[in-house]
Amino acid sequence: MTLLSPTGPLSPTGSLSPTGSLIPADAPFSAEQEAWLAGFIAGISAAGRRDAAAPGGAPAATVDILFGTQTGTAELLAGEAVAGARARGLGATATPLDDITPERLAASSLLLIVVSTYGEGEMPDNAGLFWEALAADGAPRLEGLRYAVLGLGDRGYDDFCGAAKLIDTRLAGLGAVRLHDRVDCDVDYEEPAAAWTATVLDRLAAETGATVGATAGASANGAAAPETPATRSPWNKRNPYRSRLLVNRLLSSPQSAKEIRHYEFDLGDSGITYQAGDALAVVPVNDDALVGALLDHLGAHGDEDAG
Repeated sequence: MTLLSPTGPLSPTGSLSPTGSLIPADAPFSAEQEAWLAGFIAGISAAGRRDAAAPGGAPAATVDILFGTQTGTAELLAGEAVAGARARGLGATATPLDDITPERLAASSLLLIVVSTYGEGEMPDNAGLFWEALAADGAPRLEGLRYAVLGLGDRGYDDFCGAAKLIDTRLAGLGAVRLHDRVDCDVDYEEPAAAWTATVLDRLAAETGATVGATAGASANGAAAPETPATRSPWNKRNPYRSRLLVNRLLSSPQSAKEIRHYEFDLGDSGITYQAGDALAVVPVNDDALVGALLDHLGAHGDEDAG
């Protein structure tokens, strides 16, 4: 009697039977039993091949995406990077810089950092502790880490993207290897930030053989990934939300040297939310008739050099 394997009968020497049948010819089974057993063995074989091809549906690689933010922009970009990584079949999580110690950094292999600069080259509020630990003499070596840094800043300040430059230089000094050159974004950050994110993630996906659309939400330690940070609002300085001023009330006394006012705007169905301390950029639209009257009064054309 021959021996069974998941893919077909084996001869006493362990080789496949030349008949190709799943059931030995001399097995004591009825035709119905043979048909059932053949299907059962074929199912086990197929399941084994699926498990070998994709063990647990795990992502091809996991990217740790860290952000340091003062106004929330870096966090939004980190959230978009998480979504982009998962769409490419990579695992990804977004974490504030201050939640990461150098020791945890040393345990990572792929790292993206999005960090803004506050004031004159200072770290943002949720990155100061991280930088102190990373800059310390006892910070661990990071030879096993590959990373890329995206900086957000304003060229109007002397130390443009200073925080990103410090972190990038320090990581390299500790032995980490750059995946991509640092990109420093000015106030018009959308296009260069999107290009940096796409380039880095496309490279990682190609290197790791990630599959588009794969389940890739687990963090590096195997825990379930946290919720992705909120996506960017559609409203910005290039696409401002047109709102009506509902309330304009004077708060300071008429004798005060400063004029303080309370304003309320109709946000309608914009989806705009705010918290205490948020800044509001107002882009007024001048009345054409008033502008024309003022130009006539001044004897001007409107295209004169204000200087």
